Amino acid sequence: MAPRLTGFKLDPSHSAPLYQQLFDQIVERVRSGTFPAGYRLPPTRRLADELGAHRNTVVRTYADLEAAGFVVSRVGRGTFVSATPTAPAASPAAQPAPRGGLPWSSLVAPHAVAEPLGRFDRLARPHRDDHIQLGAMHPPPELLPSELFQRCIDHVLRTLGPRALTYGPREGVPSLRASIAEDLRRQGVPASAEDVIVTTGSQQALDLVVRALVRPGDRFLVDSLIYPGINNVLACAGATLIPVPADEEGPSVAAMARFGGGA
Repeated sequence: MAPRLTGFKLDPSHSAPLYQQLFDQIVERVRSGTFPAGYRLPPTRRLADELGAHRNTVVRTYADLEAAGFVVSRVGRGTFVSATPTAPAASPAAQPAPRGGLPWSSLVAPHAVAEPLGRFDRLARPHRDDHIQLGAMHPPPELLPSELFQRCIDHVLRTLGPRALTYGPREGVPSLRASIAEDLRRQGVPASAEDVIVTTGSQQALDLVVRALVRPGDRFLVDSLIYPGINNVLACAGATLIPVPADEEGPSVAAMARFGGGA
């Protein structure tokens, strides 16, 4: 058995995902100076073998570290600690309350600063105009039917006037719900208007489902291609996200089997 070179340890039973555990350990060493500027991190495959983890776990950790500014990757050379790594954040207890105000940082609920909520900030941003950022979930302007949408708005304001600008029923306008139910029936889905709730988008729909069904501590197996928005609602509900390696055919069945289907 090859000797351990880094001393990193991952605990599969811990509530934090494996990649987050590794991220935190590397950041701690960078901030303490144990890994100085210019220090070369082990190759991803070698570190994965040492940890007994999937290589995707280390790859994701390194990507998050680079997006957060702690390391830089150089093609053909490796991954190195940045010359100016991100400064350590002060703990809420160490931050004095503002004069005449409240110590807001110490009042924030723990779930509001859960790791998945900050994941968007660590996503690499495209640096060239010909790169497409898929993480933002925004369609390109040329695909948005702005003229048709404007005609619809004009029609609604012309026919309903100020009533169109007031609050509607929480479950959605009855006529719209009836139209959606009729469309569902044409597709073979037996539904009535009473079965339909209209939301402002998929994110609100996900939030409603999670609020109704997810309890703190519930586990969810996720791969790297998960819709990022679900991370937020699951984190706020106190759920535990467990990363599962995936390839071009989807999540690893063997990896999911290790958790016994308990997610």
